[in-house]
Amino acid sequence: MNFFLKSFLFLLLGSFLSVLVFILLNNDIFSATFVFEGNKEQYQITDFSLEDAPAESLRGTIASRNGEILWQSRIATQSSVLVGDKILQQGEILETGKDGIIEVKFVDAALVHMFENTKVEIVQTLPVNLVFNQSRGTVTYKNLGEAPVSIRSINLLVNLTKGLIDIDVDDQTGEVSLSLVEGKARVAYNSTDFESKVWDLEAGDSFLYDSNEREGFFE
Repeated sequence: MNFFLKSFLFLLLGSFLSVLVFILLNNDIFSATFVFEGNKEQYQITDFSLEDAPAESLRGTIASRNGEILWQSRIATQSSVLVGDKILQQGEILETGKDGIIEVKFVDAALVHMFENTKVEIVQTLPVNLVFNQSRGTVTYKNLGEAPVSIRSINLLVNLTKGLIDIDVDDQTGEVSLSLVEGKARVAYNSTDFESKVWDLEAGDSFLYDSNEREGFFE
């Protein structure tokens, strides 16, 4: 009885080891068949590109330009001279030199007019909200659609719901001045006490913000 029991146990152990060796030798097949198939509904491959912005984002066309214009692509580490009427997309940066002027249009969304010695990053151009980062110089923004146009200037946030606004950023003094020509806008910032300050602007209002003191007031 013991002899037959031992023979059976050895046979069972041998079968188990054979299966284990097969799995180890065919690990790639095992993984591809079970691991990948079991997770393919949880993980979906996305078409992400560093060079190209998302397909649903709006592209900008150059309406007019003059003088020195620099452009930095999404994958570049420094700017180069803008050549031709390039189609612009989110993630790119524009700079104007002395006597440089450029106007970029995002159809049914926004018109951005940059004056000399100005730098603007096109942060986001999704139809639901366009976002720009203006680090220096003077820019006129016009909202052409229903979605808001947002501008970050140093640590001041500006939300243009409709109309036209002029923004001047002095990167030397840290002052940001705004003039709402028409429409409605809202500005927001955090004070030195980390309190959120929000101001609503109406047509004809001028607002001055000191980024060093984190204080803003109507002029």
